Order: sequence, then structure tokens, then C-alpha cells
Amino acid sequence: MAWLDSYKAKDGTKHFRVRDRVKKKPVTVVKDAGVFRETAKEIKRQYEDNLARQSAGISTPSRSISVAIETWASTPKNPKTRDTYRESLRALMRFCQMEKLGDLTGDVIDAWRIAMQNGTFMYTRGGKNSDGTPKMIRYTPPGISIKLRTLRTFCEYCVERGWLSISPFKGIKIGRDISPKRFLRRNEAAQLLRACGTRELRKLVLFGLYTGMRAGEVLRARWDHLDENWVLFIPHAKKHLQRSVPIPPNMQRILGKRSSRRSGSIFHGWSVNRLGTARQRAVARSGLGRVRFHDLRHSFARSYFKSRAGDHGQLRDVMGHRDMASLETYAHFDTEDLTQGMKKFRLQ
Repeated sequence: MAWLDSYKAKDGTKHFRVRDRVKKKPVTVVKDAGVFRETAKEIKRQYEDNLARQSAGISTPSRSISVAIETWASTPKNPKTRDTYRESLRALMRFCQMEKLGDLTGDVIDAWRIAMQNGTFMYTRGGKNSDGTPKMIRYTPPGISIKLRTLRTFCEYCVERGWLSISPFKGIKIGRDISPKRFLRRNEAAQLLRACGTRELRKLVLFGLYTGMRAGEVLRARWDHLDENWVLFIPHAKKHLQRSVPIPPNMQRILGKRSSRRSGSIFHGWSVNRLGTARQRAVARSGLGRVRFHDLRHSFARSYFKSRAGDHGQLRDVMGHRDMASLETYAHFDTEDLTQGMKKFRLQ
């Protein structure tokens, strides 16, 4: 707690001094006794408030949250990840008007989550309405989960550096990814292909079904990376893992004759936004419900298992996983699969 004393200056005037009992150093020096008393009361009030917050498990450091964000955001090596981190935390700062790490509490985080869920806090991508105002977009449930996970990682980083004594995320639950993982059976895949409006979109969907590549990898695929044996090299995969994917004969016939004169992107003119819009329209026409492009990757893994094209190690290399545990996410079995397996069971 703050304590008070007075001393005489060299010019003979009497000065009043406010000290901090913890830091053992003067924090305020004033000449006027009235100002001295008010300053002492304010310091005492702040000290008691900080003591109450610390007893409740809430830290009150004075470090600037902007500096902490820039320090933390400079740690990831991936520039895209760094921008995502910085933008997520700046969105929270805009909502809460925070300046210090001590302002970051569990109540603030919970209020931010509720504001994103009910649409009172939205974001813009630079688009404008007809009247010239910025076009606001609501946060989706997966987007909210990403924001909260980013903030939780930032709080854990601050705790490790000693900037926070305890993470304000203690007791706050983050929902799982909202998008359920699913696969397409043969008839469902055919139904989706019939709903594709253009030949190029059908070719993109088939490429995902036959190779199990991610949407970004498919769009970045180039003829230059395809050798004479129809093996596609992927230089920029997830987590910087390079790999090669053999193209099946059925897909080779769909892509057409391979020539050394063909260069550039295999799917020229397609972007992530264009693919997402075309896929959503095709899914709506097909009546299959919610289907992501990543579900084609799940369908490829299931078909690979069912057709016994290779063992688990080969599938791991084709899909670009570090370990077998990641591959288990794509192991889908329905009731029919389990029934067929039980028919082969014999008591030994």
C-alpha cells in the first residue's frame, strides 16, 4: 500500500512525497498539501483495486497490449499466420477499446464472443453497399472459434513471458469446429457432379475426388509440376510439407493429353472465392446439404481404404500428413462397412 512522507527541499520549501510500499521508491512528489492528499487517496484506491483483482485471479499489468500483440505476432514464420493473429487481436481491441493487458478479462472476452454471435459486432472486407457505406459481414461460428483460439494462444504466450499472471481464458470454453466432417458416397458424388453448372467445375470436383488434394493445392497446381509419368509435385503444401501425388488414369483422361507445350495453371482463371461461390451453388442444386471442398478429401481417403489401393503409410504420403494420428481423422466407416467387416469375423 502507498505510504506518505515529507521533506524539505534545498530552497526551504516543504515537499510531500508518496511512496509505494512494494516498490520502495517515490512515485509522486507535490508541493500542495491538498493535491498531496488527493493523490495519496487515488494511489491507495488503485492499490486496493489491484489487490482485489489479483486475489480474484485477474492480473493488472501495465504493459501496452499493442506492443504485446506486435511482439507476439512477429514470432510465427508464416506471414499469412502473422496477419491473421494481428487482425484477430485488433478486432478485439476495436470492440473493447483496450490499451493495457490488465483490461483483458474473462468478462470482456465473453462479451466479445456474444457480440460476434448475435451480429452486433461485424467486420468488412472492403466492399461497399449501394449507398457507399461499408458492407458489413457477420462472423460465422467457425470464424468465431478461430478468433477465440487465436486470443487464447496470445494469452498463453503472455503468461509465459510474465506479462500476465493468469490467463483470462480460464473457465471459458471454446466450441469445436462447427463444420462436421463427412464423406460422399458414390451416388452422392455423382449427384454433386450432375449439379455442377460448367465442365471446368466438374473437372475441379473430380480432381479433388481422385487426388485428395486441398482446395488451395488444386488451384495452385501447374502443368510445369506434372512430369511425364503423371506425377504432380506440390512445392507449397500445408505446414511446408512438399510431396508428390500420382494422378490416377481416370483423371488423366479427364485432363486431356499432356504436352510439354502446356504451361501455367491446370485450372486457369479459378480463385478461392470463385470456387467457393460455384461450389455453394452446385451444392444447393444437388440437395445434399452442406458439402465443403475438403469433404472431397475425406471421400478420397475413404475410397482409398475401401478399394485397398495401398497401405496406411502410402496414403499418409499421398495426403501429406506428418504422422498416422492425423490420418485417423479421415478414417470414415458407416454401418454397411462395419456389417461387411463383421461377416468376415471368426472366433479364433
